[in-house]
Amino acid sequence: MPVLILVSALYVFLATAGAFGELPGQSERYDRMAEGFRAGHLYLQEVPSKELLAAEDPYEGKNVWFGLWDASLYRGRYYYYWGPVPALLIVAFKALTGSQETVNDQWLTLLFMLGRFYGGAALILGLCRIRAVSPPGWLVALAVAVFGLSGPGPFIVARPHVWEACLAAGQCFWVLGLWAAFRGLFTGKRVIWFAVAGCLWGLAMGSRATTWLAVPLVLAITLATSWWQAKQTELPWRETLARIARESLAIGAPVALAAIAYAVYNRARFGSFGEFGISYQISGQKFWRHESFIVPNILSYLWAPLDWSCRFPFASGTNFRGPPFTLLRWPPGYESFERVAGVLTMAPWCYFLLPAVVRLVTGSWARATRLVSPRAIAIAPLEAWALACSLAAIPTMIPALGLWEASMRYSGDALAGAVLGATLGVFWLVRHADASTLLVRRQVRGLVIIAGAYTCLIGGFSAVASYGDPLKNQNADLYKKLESSLSLCQGQDR
Repeated sequence: MPVLILVSALYVFLATAGAFGELPGQSERYDRMAEGFRAGHLYLQEVPSKELLAAEDPYEGKNVWFGLWDASLYRGRYYYYWGPVPALLIVAFKALTGSQETVNDQWLTLLFMLGRFYGGAALILGLCRIRAVSPPGWLVALAVAVFGLSGPGPFIVARPHVWEACLAAGQCFWVLGLWAAFRGLFTGKRVIWFAVAGCLWGLAMGSRATTWLAVPLVLAITLATSWWQAKQTELPWRETLARIARESLAIGAPVALAAIAYAVYNRARFGSFGEFGISYQISGQKFWRHESFIVPNILSYLWAPLDWSCRFPFASGTNFRGPPFTLLRWPPGYESFERVAGVLTMAPWCYFLLPAVVRLVTGSWARATRLVSPRAIAIAPLEAWALACSLAAIPTMIPALGLWEASMRYSGDALAGAVLGATLGVFWLVRHADASTLLVRRQVRGLVIIAGAYTCLIGGFSAVASYGDPLKNQNADLYKKLESSLSLCQGQDR
């Protein structure tokens, strides 16, 4: 599909700042973690400075500069708090290839974001197959493009450091796990595909801690859907029970083993099953939370405005932004220096999640109570599964809502779910509009095209102004050429 090629090319362009090669100054922190593993221990090879170890409180702000930024210091050793799976993959890669080269986080971020994109595209195409009337080709292509280009996806690709690599890995394995679970439910080869899904979700949990909030939900939703399908076969209850037991073991065992392994990993490093390393972080920006930050963060992640310009790249997230609404005031201690734009500001496609949710609730209620004919609702079990799994991604934002600031990349944890659910809402709206009058059909299609095109364009252009303006600072000549040829005005903005 041409859309896959175009979006992939844009990802490579953004990840390399248009140089299509390795960028200077990129982080290699996962490689450092991998080298520690290769040496036979869990800590990093770097030895903390004498000044840091001699400090009464090494985590105090004035002592941070003696330490390794954003590492976790515990009992005289450095560790990283990011999930270990990407580092383990580097270990496997070097063992298989014999390579001794440093693997920068730039390539990990790009690889995982491409995996997330391809997994999402495969799932969207699969969901089209289960519909009685397949969506038109142009709509499927638009949906795939939106999945790849909706902000802040490209924004994450454009600043490919370790923070983005960690998030991208979790999303890659989570989305691919959804696709594998769908294959199991759709093809009937549940045990094999469920085992694949469980392994992928286990890798997601080992990459990004926030996925621990989504994986148990999608696992339960998948097993509930499989149980419902089994009931329709009218098999003897013993066979049905045995089938569900096999499927539960296939999909649940890898997830359980991943959770146990991560807990043991934490215990071996920090003496606690539930300590990931945040408490021992060497950083000038401590992770602290307060309930007064929840509303500002919700508003920021949903509706923080864009900075508009008549010059390339035209739109970007805002730094030092004011409250989205005039009646709101930032609470004391809340920071707004990071570049942020709301998901619904950048990707209005996600508004279509609302009709999808309404359809899921009303359809499920109708089937449960039999007050309305199921045919009147016409929501297939697999479509209900996909919508429910999409919503399961939303809780991954919970840890970020109480933080002292909003960081645009955090919304990437829930973005894939929101876009997938909204896409199902779009498919349903277009199908019903096509059965209505010509005027309604044109209006709905026009609205969908505008929302999709806006989402793709803003997602792509705003990524150019990711954290640190990577294209502008890493490839100044190309940036000037693009600015000169694409800008709608000369000189200063407006």
